[in-house]
Amino acid sequence: MISNFDGKSDILWRDTTGELVSWNMNNHSYSGFDFGHVDTSWRVVGTGDFDNNGTSDILWRDSGGELVVWNMNNHSYTGFDFGHVDNAFQVAGIGDFNGDGNADILWRNNTTGDLITWDVNADHSHTGFDLGIVDPAFQVVNVGDYNGDGTSDILFRNSSTGNVVIWDRTITRTPALITERLINRSTCWRRCGN
Repeated sequence: MISNFDGKSDILWRDTTGELVSWNMNNHSYSGFDFGHVDTSWRVVGTGDFDNNGTSDILWRDSGGELVVWNMNNHSYTGFDFGHVDNAFQVAGIGDFNGDGNADILWRNNTTGDLITWDVNADHSHTGFDLGIVDPAFQVVNVGDYNGDGTSDILFRNSSTGNVVIWDRTITRTPALITERLINRSTCWRRCGN
């Protein structure tokens, strides 16, 4: 999902050839905009307001690990290259983990379970924060503000047991202030939606 200053979520589409299109939604109708072709070695790994201008930006990653954000301004954009990130780490979510209004990046090493956030500033400088190792059986399934405190929390699900854990985060980031809430669900239940 992206946004273009009108307060409504818009839809970002990409076809198998690399063509990128947005639907600017207006109730149940839309107007489309074609951004053109983006090489298929690049994929959209998230959207969020990385430059704090009120619109959603597009986070891209190529197959070699290069990370780029398109800072959107209606249908034009400026790019910023964050640089190379080891492919052992995947973008697991986008949220505001430090409460500054900018989108931040949640990274996960799916083999080791290491979990890291990048607190991204409007100028794209960023600070890493290592949250430690989380059992790889627990997969990140979503990021959202589940406790209503203005910072993003992390929703995990154990792929074997179906157990769901929510990490309620606080702005101070002190590990002792991460609160886990366990919800038991069998593996036959699946999360729907965004």
